[in-house]
Amino acid sequence: MRPMAKSTLADEVKRAQQIVSLEDDWDGEGSPGYAQDTFDRAVEVLDRYANAVRKRCGRSLPVPTIGAGPDGTIDIYWDTATWALLFNIPVNSNDPVTYSGKQSDSRTIKGNLTDAEDKIAGVVAEWVGGK
Repeated sequence: MRPMAKSTLADEVKRAQQIVSLEDDWDGEGSPGYAQDTFDRAVEVLDRYANAVRKRCGRSLPVPTIGAGPDGTIDIYWDTATWALLFNIPVNSNDPVTYSGKQSDSRTIKGNLTDAEDKIAGVVAEWVGGK
C-alpha cells in the first residue's frame, strides 16, 4: 500500500474554499454564511505569518486546518504535539484578527493582530518555531 501524500498548504486552501458555498442558515440554526472576502483575508493572513516564520526561523509552518468559525468568521487552526494556535478572521475587515494558543507546558498566548504585526509575527514565529 502506498503511503498517503502529505497535504500541502495549497491543498488545504483548495479544500477550505468550499466554506464560501455555505449560505445563511447552513446549519439550520440561523448561522450566517461565509463571504469570499473573509476567506481571501484568511489566506492573506496565513501567507503573511507563514512567511514570517520561514524568515525568522528558517522553517515552514505545518499545514493548518482552515475552517468555518462562528458568526461568518474563518478559523485557521494548527494543532501539533507541542503547541496549538488559532487565528480567527473576522467578517468586518476593520476588526482585528484575533489569535490564541497553548503549548504543551501550559504556556498560553492571546491577542489581536494590529498595526504591530511585525512584533506579533516575531512572537508567533518564536511560539511555533522555538527560536
